[in-house]
Amino acid sequence: MRKMSLTSLFVFCMFVVSGVQAESIHFSFANFQITGSAAKYVEFDVMAYAGNLGTRLGDSQVYFNYDIGKFGQSIAAHSKITVSKGELVKGELASGLPAYNIINVIDNSTSRVAITLGYNFSGSPDYANPLLDTPAQILHIKIETVSEPAPSDISFDAALMAGQEYESDNIKKYVPVKTYDAITAAVNTESNLTPEGYYLYQNYPNPFNPETEIRYSVPKENFVVLSVYNQLGQKIASLVKERKSAGIYTVKWNGMDDDGNSLSSGVYLIKMVSHDYVGFQKVTLLR
Repeated sequence: MRKMSLTSLFVFCMFVVSGVQAESIHFSFANFQITGSAAKYVEFDVMAYAGNLGTRLGDSQVYFNYDIGKFGQSIAAHSKITVSKGELVKGELASGLPAYNIINVIDNSTSRVAITLGYNFSGSPDYANPLLDTPAQILHIKIETVSEPAPSDISFDAALMAGQEYESDNIKKYVPVKTYDAITAAVNTESNLTPEGYYLYQNYPNPFNPETEIRYSVPKENFVVLSVYNQLGQKIASLVKERKSAGIYTVKWNGMDDDGNSLSSGVYLIKMVSHDYVGFQKVTLLR
C-alpha cells in the first residue's frame, strides 16, 4: 500500500477543510436619512446577505468609520449613537428568550465604532434565522450629528470585520466578508442607479405610524405591481401598478385601504410582482 507523505497529507487536509468552509457574507448600507428638528440625527440601516442560500446567521461584528467633523469623536462613549436590531435578527426561541442580542456598542477608535451582535443559542444552530441571498436589515443605527453629513462620511472597516462573521454554530466563519459603502437614501425620489436585480426591501420605519416608506428595485424596464394584503390574504391597497424603467424607487403607504379607510393595528403583507419576481415583506402598523 502506497504511503502518503506528510506534505501530501497536509495538502489533503487543507483541501478537506476548505471544502467545508462557510459561504461568503456581504454587508451594505441602506436608507440613509437626516431626521430630527432641534438636534439633528442621521439614520441608516446595515444590510446583510449571503453569497448562496443555505446558511443561518450566528455571531457578527460590524465596524464602521465616520467623519469626526460631522459626528464628533468617540460617539459611543458620549452616548451619541443608538443601535437597534433589524428584521433579520428579530424573533425569539421562546417567550422572553430572544434569538439575538446586541452585546455591545463601543468605540474602537475616536472615529470608529464596533458593534457586536450575538446569537444566543449556538448549541441549536438550526433555530437561528436564515441568511438570505438578498439584502436584509441586520441593524438600524441612529447617530447625533455635529453638522449635516453625507452618505460618504460613513464606511465599513472590512479588514476588521474579516474573520468576525459566523454561521449559527459560531464555529464556521463566513469567508470572504465583503462590504459595500455606497448608501441608498431613504427619500421619495427615483434613483439613477441601475440595480442588479428585482428586490422588495424591508419598509422603514417598521413598526410604523402614521406612514412608512417601501423601497424596491427594477433592473430593467418592466411592469411593476406593489400591493398590500391583510392576514386573510385579501388585497386591501394598491401602491404601484405601472411600467417602470430600471432604477430604485420608494413609495409611501399611510396605513389606509384603497377606499381611504384607516386600518387597525396589525401585521400586513407587502407583495411585489414584476417579470418573474415575486417578493414579500411583513409590515407592522401600530395605532
